[in-house]
Amino acid sequence: MPRNKIGLALSGGGVRSAAFSSGVLRRLLQKSIEIDYISCISGGNFTAAAFLDWKSRNRQEDEHDWHHEFFENMRRRIGYFCDWRNACRGIHDFVIVLLLMLFVNLLIPIVLWGGLSIPVAYVIDLVLGGTLRIGFQCGNTTTVRECGTTFNANDREAFKVAFLFIFLAVGYLFFYLLKKIIKRICNTIRFIQISTGIFLGLSVLPWFLQQYSQSAPLWLKVLILGLSMFFWCGFPPLRNVSALAIVFYIYAYVIKWRVYRSDFPIHYSESHFYTAMLIAGAILWVSPYLGVFSRTSIYNYVKWRLQYAFFTKESVGRYGCSGITCTDFFPVLSPLLHCSRCQATNDKTLTLASLAGMRPQYISNVVADYWRIRKLGDPDEPPEAMISLSSTEIEVITEQPGSGTDAIQCSLLPEHIKLADAMTTAALVVRPPREQDKQFEPFRELQIILGLANNNAVPTAPMENYGCTNDKLAKVMPILLQSIAGAPIILLAVLWLTAERLDYSTSDVEKVLMIVFIAYVLIFAAIAMLPTGSEGGWFGEEIVRWCHVNLYHVRFLREFLNINNVGPRPPALISLSDLGRVEKFGLLSLFKRRVKKIVTVDGSYIQKDDDYAIQIIRSMELARKYFNCEFIGYDCRDVIGEIYKKYINTPAERRPRSYRFIVKYFDKTENGYVEAGKGEVLLLSPRHPDRGVPFPESSSVDMTWGEYARDTSKNLDPKRWGPGPVLKAEEVDRLTFCCCECCHSSSKAIQWVSKKLCNGFPHHSTVNQFFTPSMFSAYHREGYRACIEADIESFLADAHV
Repeated sequence: MPRNKIGLALSGGGVRSAAFSSGVLRRLLQKSIEIDYISCISGGNFTAAAFLDWKSRNRQEDEHDWHHEFFENMRRRIGYFCDWRNACRGIHDFVIVLLLMLFVNLLIPIVLWGGLSIPVAYVIDLVLGGTLRIGFQCGNTTTVRECGTTFNANDREAFKVAFLFIFLAVGYLFFYLLKKIIKRICNTIRFIQISTGIFLGLSVLPWFLQQYSQSAPLWLKVLILGLSMFFWCGFPPLRNVSALAIVFYIYAYVIKWRVYRSDFPIHYSESHFYTAMLIAGAILWVSPYLGVFSRTSIYNYVKWRLQYAFFTKESVGRYGCSGITCTDFFPVLSPLLHCSRCQATNDKTLTLASLAGMRPQYISNVVADYWRIRKLGDPDEPPEAMISLSSTEIEVITEQPGSGTDAIQCSLLPEHIKLADAMTTAALVVRPPREQDKQFEPFRELQIILGLANNNAVPTAPMENYGCTNDKLAKVMPILLQSIAGAPIILLAVLWLTAERLDYSTSDVEKVLMIVFIAYVLIFAAIAMLPTGSEGGWFGEEIVRWCHVNLYHVRFLREFLNINNVGPRPPALISLSDLGRVEKFGLLSLFKRRVKKIVTVDGSYIQKDDDYAIQIIRSMELARKYFNCEFIGYDCRDVIGEIYKKYINTPAERRPRSYRFIVKYFDKTENGYVEAGKGEVLLLSPRHPDRGVPFPESSSVDMTWGEYARDTSKNLDPKRWGPGPVLKAEEVDRLTFCCCECCHSSSKAIQWVSKKLCNGFPHHSTVNQFFTPSMFSAYHREGYRACIEADIESFLADAHV
């Protein structure tokens, strides 16, 4: 009879999940249980991808010798961000992380956005400067025109200032309401609304600061700043961009410096301003490369640390850098940076296609941001698509199996995705859980500005030239087009600085150059807002898609304006990140394949034991929605009621580490739904020794590693792995804080502080991904022990239909 397919679902949860999952994997390997699929979310990928890398380098055969070394390596290298086994090494790693974050998430944004403030100040002065100076006493000379700080409300033309502010405010509100009414062109309306809001904010704030910044006392300045921030956060049209308030205030001071010739940060002079303009032009010229580097550097650093820690040296080399080249940091320069040495490192790097035919089949579950597959349907459906990456195919998880629409409609293949990328991408947590989207929305733009949206941008047509048959032109065209950004600004500054010495007028030329710069912004914004994703496509879509891939400013505007790719065809540059914000376990990929036996390992972050049912119930609801599944308990009772009675709110307050339930699969036909099969799901979770079900005293279970030694002929060092899989309360209570072994303490006071900051076993926070070998051993032993308690061998022993 055919053997049932067995699936292993490893949940998200960072290194905590990796450690707990590794204990389950050790038990399965010890008992020589063959797994067909291993579906992973976030931290579960650490264990799965590393295991398959080791297996691939060991002739794709399971042997206890390399299994033993694999788990020893995971325990030894679990502190992959900062290796505190050696104090000097730990300090070295910490300093690198700190400097990288300061450079990428602080220095680069300050340089990029600070450089942009000078051209913006020039544009505001050119367009609105004359009106904003009405009512202030300003000098008459062109080079020195410092304005006073007192606004004369009796000026005959003062009404123009009020009219300007009212006109911009009414326009902003009008387009805000129009966007709610007209959905068809809402992207264009939103762009006009944002532009109107920017002009409003960057005209009102400098005008306001010019009056009160010098005369008002400090306490009044603080009060005004606080009230204005309250207004930003409380006024509905501004609430979603409240995190940008700080950017507006900085720009307001720069505009005030230009429009009113005030002292910020130095006394204003035309020479100072145009020198700053020249620097700003240079910054704009290199902004595409700095912007891309800020996106890719953190991702590639995490990728390097992960593969260096967990993969074999044959895959990543002595320093763990194999497969990471200059083109990973600057993709737009990939045609120019291609070299034989880089190609050699890529050739020995495992891709997903390298795992074809290997068991278990690896499935990395990720989410594609800014991609709405359907135009109509559920209005609450988020603009993101759930994607599974495996060794045989790349597919949309939520599409019906066999429908013909589940395979991703592009030329992206498993051979184009490295195993390390699949692991790292799935671990990128760039957004909070879906239920917190509304709280997160005000900070979305700030996250993009600071370069914190470190999702993995993957071209969906890696070999496509988008109709460009000239190879040399295709290489240099992106560089030439992106140079346009800084060229008008640099030329404008150079013309003025030379004109000052040669004594000729540049006012008309300056206006032309600034018009070119504004036209550049508008054209790139228009390209960013053009629709993509429809099945047939429209005549100019290929050009638009080429711009999305090759032009950083188009890509940035598309993300900043929150433009979605709508339709079955994926975006030209698909932004992949952790699926855990939608579904924690990777169960949907297994339900879609109608796997008969599923072991779900729950190493996700749970604040308290009463919350263990939340995520598994959410996975069931998604399976009901997309695959028409039904779920019942083993006693044919309601699964939700049973999971609370048997798994959460048990009478004895001693909760089990496992729960079993049944899934029924259905086919949708013209006459209704027909049952097509059923499967069984085993859920495993860690418990604190004092709150989990203990082994009966009369139990024949070996409480030591003796059974493991007999099955594998390998002895586990009790100093590293403990005397056996059964943990004691004092062993886990001492696992305080997270960085190094010396942080652990048996002091009750320290344990209390640690629980307040980092929580405690089995809910240690891994938001910083720091973990110690002792923590790994504890969660590993708990995963192994959960398998024994659940009798996982008998659950999987029924191997035939």
